[in-house]
Amino acid sequence: MGREDPGDATSKTKVVVVGGGVAGAILARSMQFLADVVLIDPYGSLSLSLVFLPCLDNQKIKSSQSVLIIGGGPTGVELAGEIAVDYPDKKVTIVHKGSRLLEFIGHKASKKTFDWLTTKKVEVLLEQSVDLDSISEGDGVYTTSTGEKISADCHFVCVGKPLGSSWLQDSALRDCLNKNGRLMVDEYLRVKGRSNIFAIGDITDIPVSLHLDFN
Repeated sequence: MGREDPGDATSKTKVVVVGGGVAGAILARSMQFLADVVLIDPYGSLSLSLVFLPCLDNQKIKSSQSVLIIGGGPTGVELAGEIAVDYPDKKVTIVHKGSRLLEFIGHKASKKTFDWLTTKKVEVLLEQSVDLDSISEGDGVYTTSTGEKISADCHFVCVGKPLGSSWLQDSALRDCLNKNGRLMVDEYLRVKGRSNIFAIGDITDIPVSLHLDFN
């Protein structure tokens, strides 16, 4: 992050979010009123000012009567909750290959999450998956690993992907990576050995935590 001349009353913090997809969009959008934010996807060559960012997901959701979310981890659950609250008339379905949502947290919290989503009329299909290589929004029909057919106007892929940090091996931060390819950071999310470089998200070596609000 950087800041313009502090003497300029109109200056705002500059924030660059590296990482596309739903998770990157959610993080960037959450800061849009606090800073000048740019979202960069190093793989899709995407670089957008937040003035355009809401169009990426919101228009897609608004124009759909039904939404399929593939993955019941933190991103998938958060997205499903946002849609269910903001657009209660839309049909939302989560397909998750695990036996429960949010498997990294305790069973009680996982069950509470499941119950809250179902009260919002979100359909949750556990122990099933969708072939990501075969999906297409052209026909609007998706087939799960059990053969179940799901009709949806659009879909979002919220499953874990390989850690995209290999490019850092050829950068000035190569000595800041641990054996798993994650950036080592301190309690302030500052990259180890660097005073002005910060990192956030699953690229870092800090444990994942999630705040759930069931109000």
